[in-house]
Amino acid sequence: MQPILRFPQFKGKWETERLNDLGSFRRNYSFSRSYEGKGNYKHLHYGDIHSKFAGILDDETPIPSITVLQSFEVIMNNDLIFADASEDYKDLGKSAVFWNFTLDNVVAGLHTHLFRPSKSVDGRFLMYFTQTSKYFTFIRRVGTGISVLGLSKTNLGLLEINMPEYEEQQKIADFFTLLDHRIEQQQEKVEAWREYKIGVMQKLFSQELRFKDEDGQEFPEWKKHHLSEITDRVVRKNKGLQSILPLTISAQHGLIDQEKYFEKTVASSNLEGYYLINKGEFAYNKSYSNGYPFGAIKRLNNYEQGVLSTLYICFQPNSDVVYGDYLEQYFETSKWHKEISMISVEGARNHGLLNIGVGDFFETLHLLPSLNEQVKISSILKTIDEKIELEFLRLELLQDQKSGFMQQMFI
Repeated sequence: MQPILRFPQFKGKWETERLNDLGSFRRNYSFSRSYEGKGNYKHLHYGDIHSKFAGILDDETPIPSITVLQSFEVIMNNDLIFADASEDYKDLGKSAVFWNFTLDNVVAGLHTHLFRPSKSVDGRFLMYFTQTSKYFTFIRRVGTGISVLGLSKTNLGLLEINMPEYEEQQKIADFFTLLDHRIEQQQEKVEAWREYKIGVMQKLFSQELRFKDEDGQEFPEWKKHHLSEITDRVVRKNKGLQSILPLTISAQHGLIDQEKYFEKTVASSNLEGYYLINKGEFAYNKSYSNGYPFGAIKRLNNYEQGVLSTLYICFQPNSDVVYGDYLEQYFETSKWHKEISMISVEGARNHGLLNIGVGDFFETLHLLPSLNEQVKISSILKTIDEKIELEFLRLELLQDQKSGFMQQMFI
């Protein structure tokens, strides 16, 4: 039994082993977040594995400390820790490994399983195995529960892993560690550009940074406009099923195919009652969420047409007054939030929806520069967006490369 892709110096067969035979489970502790605070010991909570600390952890990983003082069995170098609970299969069984780890004050926390590999097993190899499709299939088979999923130590111990000799484990683990480092560097580059754009937008939309026209003259002062003066509401219905593409709003990608976003269609079977919107038109989703306390307004960029539930407020820009590219960037800021906060009824939020009347929405006031300055501002921001997109594509390429190597270098 051999993988498809292999380092040429290794020829031996891989042997199938159960996790129970590759080491032993050690003790964990069930301290909740309420125990976190200044103290001599630290704990790795399952929630941190879900959100922050999956992968390779070392002495510099900012693991939260706890106020408890007692005798603990601590985590050691090469130990593997699994999250044994999750609301979905995506994070159930997610793991992290401690590597180049010298601390003696970190313990396995709430809803975790701590596993100590034997000396002939590289914990990093096991951790990378838990990122393969074979492992995900195993987790779906042995995970139990309905609203909260669980992974028992007994079931986890039955995990079958195809293992090479120790030196080959190390070589594979070193390779993926290096690849992960490159991915992390690229993620940091993407985030740096996003932060840079936020800073530029703050200066542009606060008028701290202004441009001059082609003659070197100052642009006119910005003016307030009702939304109804710069846009027209779109209420056209999808008669005759002109479009069968139900859309939804994604914070990152804007208006996108509902099926791709949810991995299923959640729209009504009767799409004729939906709004039909065209490329370049906008939609306001009154659902509030993290990062979008007053909902989200996005423009349709990816398709020529699509349909939206009538819960959305749809509109198109009046090109005589406002430039569509500028309006798209403007709605990525928080400059319009104050107006929305003034018309959303206090305490009238229902099932995540803000209670906002259509008429009130179009009466909101928005401070706009002249059309020529709008073009200038949106051009600057579009250039930054293109750079962000380029760096993000490079990140996706690295992630795809890793996925391909995972499929070929593990059995």
